[in-house]
Amino acid sequence: MTSCVDRHLKISVVIATYNRSADLKVALGSILNQTTLPLEAIIVDDSTNDDVRAAVESLQGTFSGKGVGLVYLHNPGKRSLPVSRNYGAKHAMGDIVMFLDDDVVLEPGYNEGILEVYAQGAHVKGVTGFRTDNPKLTLGFRVTNAFDRAFFIFGYTTDRCELLPSWYTIYPHTLTKVIPCEWFSGCNQSYLRSVMSELQFDEKLMRYAPGGEDLDFSYRVHRKYPGSLFITPKARFLHHYSPAARTPPQSLFLLEAAYRQYLWAKNIGRSRRNTCLYVWGMVGRMVASLMRRAKAQLTGRSDEPALDEFQRLLKADVMCWRHRKEIERGELGFLDTYLEY
Repeated sequence: MTSCVDRHLKISVVIATYNRSADLKVALGSILNQTTLPLEAIIVDDSTNDDVRAAVESLQGTFSGKGVGLVYLHNPGKRSLPVSRNYGAKHAMGDIVMFLDDDVVLEPGYNEGILEVYAQGAHVKGVTGFRTDNPKLTLGFRVTNAFDRAFFIFGYTTDRCELLPSWYTIYPHTLTKVIPCEWFSGCNQSYLRSVMSELQFDEKLMRYAPGGEDLDFSYRVHRKYPGSLFITPKARFLHHYSPAARTPPQSLFLLEAAYRQYLWAKNIGRSRRNTCLYVWGMVGRMVASLMRRAKAQLTGRSDEPALDEFQRLLKADVMCWRHRKEIERGELGFLDTYLEY
């Protein structure tokens, strides 16, 4: 890849947020700290209070002083990350629509790295940056990673970014160059605005939408335009995984199980092999949870009984099995009956 940067391409940043005003202010600060500033930052608020609005208003002068638009929008639809992202994209004026989570911090030069890849030609439809908070390469990590890879659940490798037939993913622990990528993480992803006029995030998914709404969208782009998505080591960021405004555990496990099943059926061919790998991944996820919770309890890092999370996962999977036909048809309204608020 060359180092040419097309500075004529303008970036619209879209951040969907929910009750995280403090995290959002940090994220916005990192946007203003870029060597190449975006055209605008669009905040789509799903919050239950006015804290985010107040935080955005307090930064209006700082953004306008640097020639960057700061737009506040309140999501007029149901509380849903996909709905908020689609709503923000509709208001974007830039050539590139960049989606960030509200607990992400960009390193200086992030936009430069993204634009450098887009400058390679019209075949580039989307670009994502590289997460810097990957685990350290300890013996424990290597053993755990080997276990996860064996069960076709999320794992790390070098210079590979792939979606597995189990609807889990491979992410580069070490990234030495720009490489094609089959999927993007929702915490940081960008697309040409023309892509957003053709495809949307799936609005059947509610709330935070765990289970792969980001995988679903990016993989659909990948399938429509093979070889068009890239990850670059020159656009670096830190994902803080804020504990604020998280979904209650049992609801989170149920949403994740249902959405993973729905999106897997929607995107992955239901061959015997793929079905076996999907089930194998479910088994691995529960075993891994039991082992990690037991280790955390034994080392004093957690007081929660090791079986608690395992039981939540099992309960969620049993519930989804009972409703499997509805889920695979995309009829997800039954979830409201079981969710905690």
